[in-house]
Amino acid sequence: MKKILKIVGVFVLAVVVLLIAAPFLLKDQIAQVIKDKLNNSLNAQVDFAEVDLSLFSAFPDASLNLKKLQVINKEPFVGDTLFYSDAIKLSLPVMDLFNEVGEPIEVHELTIDDAIARLKVDATGAANWDIAVRDSAFAKAETTQTPQENTGFVFDLNHYEINNSSFSYIDEESKNVLLLNELNHEGTGDFSLNESTLQTITNAKVTYELDGIKYINDQDVSLVADVLMNLDDQRYTFKENEAKVNDLPLELDGFVDLEENSTLVDLTFKTPSSDFKNFFALIPQEYRSNLEGITTTGDFIVNGTINGEVTDELIPKMDIKVSSQNASFKYPDLPQTVRNINFNAALLNTTGKVEDTYLSVPSATFNLAGETVSAKALVTRLTENMKVDLEARGIIDLLKLQQAIPFPDNTSFNGILDLDIATVFDMESVENEAMRISKPKDWQNLEISPIKVMRLTNPLM
Repeated sequence: MKKILKIVGVFVLAVVVLLIAAPFLLKDQIAQVIKDKLNNSLNAQVDFAEVDLSLFSAFPDASLNLKKLQVINKEPFVGDTLFYSDAIKLSLPVMDLFNEVGEPIEVHELTIDDAIARLKVDATGAANWDIAVRDSAFAKAETTQTPQENTGFVFDLNHYEINNSSFSYIDEESKNVLLLNELNHEGTGDFSLNESTLQTITNAKVTYELDGIKYINDQDVSLVADVLMNLDDQRYTFKENEAKVNDLPLELDGFVDLEENSTLVDLTFKTPSSDFKNFFALIPQEYRSNLEGITTTGDFIVNGTINGEVTDELIPKMDIKVSSQNASFKYPDLPQTVRNINFNAALLNTTGKVEDTYLSVPSATFNLAGETVSAKALVTRLTENMKVDLEARGIIDLLKLQQAIPFPDNTSFNGILDLDIATVFDMESVENEAMRISKPKDWQNLEISPIKVMRLTNPLM
């Protein structure tokens, strides 16, 4: 019996030593297998600095760590870095590491750290992420679009993470720019099932720009959401969720459906509360450092719908409304209160054509030191030569304004601004200085330093 136990003990020790030594003995061979699989699956150059392998940390799976991985585009984006990551960690079956080049590797867990992803569509509509290798039948006949059998990685995930990363999407054709910085995202679910719930947590700083106009500028956005996944139909439905833009809470419902030639979107969102303090949450962080202690009254409501097809020619239709009634605010260290704040604004698109998106502000009023200021505006052609139709009337005592709103240091205000403006202009006229500027005859002893103010009337169209 002792002899048998001794033999078993020696065998177990040998297996443990082999498991410890294998990653070091086979590291170069495994690294080459990974590179071959990636490069044979993608029409891009894939490389990484080194591979670390552990057979214990994710047992019974192996843990594979690829360091300084980069994906470099070929034509027509030759030399561009599509993707880079300091470290990518994968958990996968041990024996998959020894598959032949033509056999896929199954991934159960994925962690991406300190990554940069740069997605781009050029003026011709070509996308730099379209790098999947197609079979020869696709090359010979446009009507046959059968992808090559997967010879790289199969993502049968239970958990994934993206940490401290950045993502950019630039579409030169539609002039859309989306930037996500300080991106942290994780999801837990079972991708092996046709239908399951994916639990997700996302945080990022978001910038969105359309035709040179920043509609969202480095805003903190977070989302905690359960997503019902139907992988056969490629339909993803939002269930319980909690979203925030800066500190503005939003509830989001609806679905995203990935079709063969388009994406169907049907989303609704709203603020769960109507406190006017929510308005200040939309102000970027660097401009709202003095909000502590601010008092507000009245309401602020955001609600909207986004639905329709997303294709090369269409965007979803949208109806996004923002309103406030009988609101006021006062900063704790300033004597003046801004009262009777009322406004309605809407971002609308009823056709799905990007050029038909417009901003309507039918009414906006506030009262400062007993004087009421009112305005209304219509902004059209947002993606082309933007056109602004603006009216504004009222009297603003600039000294009182400085006593109601904190401005940057070394900025001083003095004088009375008497507004009586009705103007229509386009941005090309502004850029080409094709504007007539009236003398400030209705400004009394106006001094604004270091800010320079001009009044525009009757711009040339």
